[in-house]
Amino acid sequence: MQVVQTLLVQGNAQQVAWLNVDPRVKKGSVVTLKDEPESGQWEVAEQYMKQEASDIQRGWGNDLPKSQRTER
Repeated sequence: MQVVQTLLVQGNAQQVAWLNVDPRVKKGSVVTLKDEPESGQWEVAEQYMKQEASDIQRGWGNDLPKSQRTER
């Protein structure tokens, strides 16, 4: 499934989310997040790169060997 990195704005608040690619959603669209409906409606300010959802790096690198981690 393809997703697109999206900057969402609500008043002074901003957040970046990965949204499913949908030709109806573009700059200026108003969306409600499925997992956070109580947060209200967000305006799409920008959309950036598209990629496969399975390719997104998740977590904080805890799957790396200890020699490659940066935590102290």
